[in-house]
Amino acid sequence: MEELYEIIRNALRKGDAFTQYSSSQYLLMVMGTSSENARKIGECIKSRYEAGLERKIRSDIEYDIYPLG
Repeated sequence: MEELYEIIRNALRKGDAFTQYSSSQYLLMVMGTSSENARKIGECIKSRYEAGLERKIRSDIEYDIYPLG
């Protein structure tokens, strides 16, 4: 999860926020962007994480997008 933390931290813009929601989940708040761009951020994080896996371990990253308003 530490690797994922660093990937998320580096993928977000200044002003966006994230926190560890549980032992295996993070909550990201991406402000002032479209759903399409939020999906791109999610895909970017997912692909960077999967590319960094050195050994074959069971790992799955899923994300959902919800408007705050």
